[in-house]
Amino acid sequence: MVTVITRTIDAGGGGDYTSFTQAEADVSTIGTSADLVANDEAIVFEVVAGTYDGSITFNSASPGPALTTDATRNVTYRAAAGSEHGGSLSSGVIIDGTTTANDSFTTLDGLVLRDSVSGTHAVTTGSQGVTYRNCLGENPGSNLVFDASGGSALYPIVYENCVGYGTAGVASQRVW
Repeated sequence: MVTVITRTIDAGGGGDYTSFTQAEADVSTIGTSADLVANDEAIVFEVVAGTYDGSITFNSASPGPALTTDATRNVTYRAAAGSEHGGSLSSGVIIDGTTTANDSFTTLDGLVLRDSVSGTHAVTTGSQGVTYRNCLGENPGSNLVFDASGGSALYPIVYENCVGYGTAGVASQRVW
């Protein structure tokens, strides 16, 4: 049975981390080791509502050792109870900056992904099994909100119950 290790991200300082960047820098050392599969562990970050400014790259290999993950032993970033967006682009957990998921089997759940700087917001490159679930995406600089390069036939990049909004008022997704 998978052991789930839960940590909290709270920009207000009430959690284990105050930013996604801090949590990501520590992700390789939270479990028994960076090999979540061998240790039968999963890491869940519960994120408190607030705006988290700056681009984020989910890439455990930088600065630490790369995580070994699979479909059940992986890392999830999700809105904490009471921190859901409720369908609003201005509520809940808001990441304002490009989000890049390079770690396979990472899940982003219930987040608002906004890039007020412009450019593509949710980018997935070279990884497989990444899941965006219940996310809202907004990109005022372009129509392109979700952009995926990666995945495989067995472990595709998945967008589940997500809505994207670009400047022209249309959702856009580009997948190679």
